[in-house]
Amino acid sequence: MLNPSLHATLNQSSPLHLCSLPWRPAPPAEVKPISLFSPAAPSSFCRRKVARRRTGSGGIKCGAAEADEAVVSVTKKRTPTKVKAVATVKLAVGGIFSHVGITRGLDDIADVLGRSLYLELLSTELDAGKLSELAETGLEKKATGNYAHRARLGGDKEEGKYESEIEIEYDFGEIGAVLVTNEHHKEIYLKDIVIHTIDRSDNHEAKALTVHCHSWVHSKFDNKEKRIFFATKSYLPSETPSGLRRYREKELALLRGDGTGERKTFERIYDYDVYNDLGDPDADADKARPILGGSKELPYPRRCRTGRDRTKKVRIGTDPLSEKRGGSFYIPRDEAFSEVKNQQFSTKTLRSVLHALVPSINSALVDKRLGFPYFTAIDSLFNEGISLPSESVGSFFRSFIPRLIKVISEVDDVLLRFEIPEMMDSMTLNLTLKFNLISFQFCVDDASYLPSETPSGLRRYREKELALLRGDGTGERKTFERIYDYDVYNDLGDPDADADKARPILGGSKELPYPRRCRTGRDRTKKVRIGTDPLSEKRGGSFYIPRDEAFSEVKNQQFSTKTLRSVLHALVPSINSALVDKRLGFPYFTAIDSLFNEGISLPSESVGSFFRSFIPRLIKVISEVDDVLLRFEIPEMMDRDKFSWFRDEEFSRQTLAGVNPLCIQLIREFPIVSKLDPDIYGPAESGITKEHIEREIKGIMTVEEALKEKKLFILDYHDVFLPFVHKVRQLENTTLYASRTVFFLTPDDTLRPIFIELTRPKSPSTPQWRRVFSHCWDATGTWLWRLARAHVGAHDSGFHQLVSHWLRTHSAAEPYIIAANRQLSALHPIYRLLHPHFRFTMEINALAREYLISAGGIIEVSFSPERYSMELSSAAYDQLWRFDMEALPADLVRRGMAVEDPSAEHGLRLTIKDYPYAADGLLVWSAIKQWVTDYVSHYYSGGAAAVSDDNELQAWWSEIRNVGHGDKKDEPWWPELDTPESLIGVLTTIIWTVSGHHAAVNFGQYHYAGYFPNRPTVTRINLPVEEGEPVERLNRFLTKPESVLLESFPSQIQATVVMSVLDILSCHSPDEEYLGGEPEPAWAADPTLRAAFVRFSGRMKEIEGIIDGRNADMNLKNRCGAGIVPYELFKPFSDAGVTGKGVPNSISI
Repeated sequence: MLNPSLHATLNQSSPLHLCSLPWRPAPPAEVKPISLFSPAAPSSFCRRKVARRRTGSGGIKCGAAEADEAVVSVTKKRTPTKVKAVATVKLAVGGIFSHVGITRGLDDIADVLGRSLYLELLSTELDAGKLSELAETGLEKKATGNYAHRARLGGDKEEGKYESEIEIEYDFGEIGAVLVTNEHHKEIYLKDIVIHTIDRSDNHEAKALTVHCHSWVHSKFDNKEKRIFFATKSYLPSETPSGLRRYREKELALLRGDGTGERKTFERIYDYDVYNDLGDPDADADKARPILGGSKELPYPRRCRTGRDRTKKVRIGTDPLSEKRGGSFYIPRDEAFSEVKNQQFSTKTLRSVLHALVPSINSALVDKRLGFPYFTAIDSLFNEGISLPSESVGSFFRSFIPRLIKVISEVDDVLLRFEIPEMMDSMTLNLTLKFNLISFQFCVDDASYLPSETPSGLRRYREKELALLRGDGTGERKTFERIYDYDVYNDLGDPDADADKARPILGGSKELPYPRRCRTGRDRTKKVRIGTDPLSEKRGGSFYIPRDEAFSEVKNQQFSTKTLRSVLHALVPSINSALVDKRLGFPYFTAIDSLFNEGISLPSESVGSFFRSFIPRLIKVISEVDDVLLRFEIPEMMDRDKFSWFRDEEFSRQTLAGVNPLCIQLIREFPIVSKLDPDIYGPAESGITKEHIEREIKGIMTVEEALKEKKLFILDYHDVFLPFVHKVRQLENTTLYASRTVFFLTPDDTLRPIFIELTRPKSPSTPQWRRVFSHCWDATGTWLWRLARAHVGAHDSGFHQLVSHWLRTHSAAEPYIIAANRQLSALHPIYRLLHPHFRFTMEINALAREYLISAGGIIEVSFSPERYSMELSSAAYDQLWRFDMEALPADLVRRGMAVEDPSAEHGLRLTIKDYPYAADGLLVWSAIKQWVTDYVSHYYSGGAAAVSDDNELQAWWSEIRNVGHGDKKDEPWWPELDTPESLIGVLTTIIWTVSGHHAAVNFGQYHYAGYFPNRPTVTRINLPVEEGEPVERLNRFLTKPESVLLESFPSQIQATVVMSVLDILSCHSPDEEYLGGEPEPAWAADPTLRAAFVRFSGRMKEIEGIIDGRNADMNLKNRCGAGIVPYELFKPFSDAGVTGKGVPNSISI
């Protein structure tokens, strides 16, 4: 929370007024001192500056002046005076100007000569006309400026200073802006400009104001236009000081550009284009992609225009206006990542994952279709990793991706590797943890006789043989004997060797009953310990067994007593030396699994060649290993409960508290009916019938009663997926269904999945196929349910990434950012409200177009729709996206997850009270809305007229609707921006989208999807029971269902690539700016806004505590319980890294 005592002394926002000199001695009696901010005496100055941690882009629109000294007096003295302007430049890595060559030398000379940076001050006023003989009535006052020379660098090696002395006229007025000309040959990053008075005639301290820049300033050799940085105070267009109006309009015109030419990296032009750069037909005909946006068939939001050349080749289904993908993806210069972000998690890091790590995975995993042969192979990604060829990965990875990359060296040890037991191989997933009883049946070919039926010639021999086998119960047994006799378990201890090894006798007593063992007749122990029996046997020598019970010679050769002894006498000590901590248990089930798949590394000197000869099943030798190891952090969900992903209750819980809790909706009508054309896709009515539901809920209520009591919910991926099913099925190594999953709400507010319906639409040659699956109690039905649930998981993963995440946050927000920079001046209060919420988004979106959603990108190769992924995203935009429904309350009401209730908190009553996404999200939404309400009320006190008459605001909103989201410009649901209330609604929705909404769908990705069986991104094969599937697949399913499930999951390459990317995307940067964290300079300089922000910041901290309390409430079963990951995605603040919490201001990763 902001410190009220610190900020209470800040004076009101107003640029330093230089028509008079507050540092002069007291004026003559006839001239009274005037305070612009308060009636305080001239000696009342604020000396504390607003703390500001910001290294990101902000452009000139962060330009602000901060009045550190507040009091200004008026005098009749009319002589010019001087002020000192100090510009702070952020140093690039490698020095102030790290470029080399001729231009470096020229820039150094310019610095020495003091002609590298030119600063000019602009007045807010026009000339008064009649007050001065030199005045030109009605014209802008002439800018006054001077060159700044580079000062000596102080202790801060990250910043450089440029100082300038500027002479100003006595009637100059308030400083409204600073013009900057960069005469270097390279751009510079300008942090701020501090302007203060120079007065050596008395003892008054210099008074200063700060103009915040946080922007890249282009070289005049690239662009002759000067950069302008406005002062702190915000103005509605109608209130703009006359001296700044022309500059305000000109700056907006420059930012809009003229819509022609290819954009240069140093430019700051914001313009629109369709998504015509996802394909690459010039490189590969198979990479041609249709244009998204600009058509009724494929509507889509607009992106930032780059103006690159058109592709040479035009493929079927593409547009002749497709752009080439060569070169860099332009984004306006101030939208780029900060240096801190570049160093910690920058384009460099993401590109390294996509450019170097992904090819390395491809080279390590040669077969692109290779799946995981068993679940322990999946576990090994977290415990042992993937060995990557060291020559393919340099030291860069070790520095920039420490979470993923580990280095193994000097490995030439012996590996103990256990064969997978047949029971585990075939029944790994019998996670009910019950034992299956197996009966053995022995068949004998020889004739058998009851005693009474024994032939007379054999009776005596029969009886004698039995007597010999019984023995007389005396003496120690010899190895050649075949005597079967009984004894108690009196040979488990060894008190003669160690008192601590004394053990009681099992059997022969009421206290310790036990079955008997075979008698050996060995000598008794010499020492009798407390709790042992004097009849305990010694353990020396061999353990007798009747001779015919010993292993056969064949068995001795393969697995003999000799081998077993070697394991016990030599191998176990080797294991003990390898595993130093004898008390260390298995921290997770995967550690046990790794015994079978990866083994334990044993010191080679402790195990001789004997092992390699006699235990080939156990001992493998590793040599010549000096590779880089890709090792994944264990996701929190898996770390808390390895088997949670396998349970129906967790599957249901994640629809309310997982990474995609935005799609569950109430069923309000029954039967469930598709809106698609039945003539094209088949019958519209769902196969889930009333009888199905009433049977599954055991007659507790009728379907009509369940609808009335709001007990039925659905995850509906039917209509959006069905049109793509046949197209996707023509691709290799993937498949697709349309799906519906129905849930029943239990009395404790948890959901239970009761039905999954998978549908294949009809085609010219085949009828529609669909099947309804339910949780069964028979093995076949249970495994089919698990397969069906895996397909739903892939549907949910695809929809989450393409719609809930990319479309509804990243893509939808880009037009807001472009329009704001084109239509809202840096002086506009709404721009200053929104600007921190747009930080870094455009660069992240450009990276996505370059690597993630492009043809052949990560999305296409890793998700079920593959090359049709973005077309599916377009279909969702067409069918589902509405700006008015992007507000959290409206979205909840639309999905039936809440109803409006003025008496309830936030004005909504949740349908499912324990709905963590909604419950916590509404806390954040309400806090944002209150902050926005306070802010808008401060500037639009004039009511509806003030909003309607704001030409910049209206142009911004019109451009969002008609250009940025032009494919939906004629929709009737667009809000009219005509009152303060409608403006508050629009702004709250935008801020929520880029902060709360994005945090909810992004920062939990690795926790929930890092273990991909929980959220597979693709299912690669059809269900074995689908009509027309080969009999061999069904037989394989019946023989080993686990193998079919694993075959359905992503391949090793698909899984590891997605896991690598999710790890990066879920990570917070060290310089992250969080919701309610720090105020913008313009807010901190205004007492009313400062107080409002203090309340907002305080509320965000309260929300942290509320969420912690909810996560500890055992009555809230969807967020608290055994092995459950607490729902923390709306906790506002976070440390750097993958934390599963933190709500940044913007779409930032």
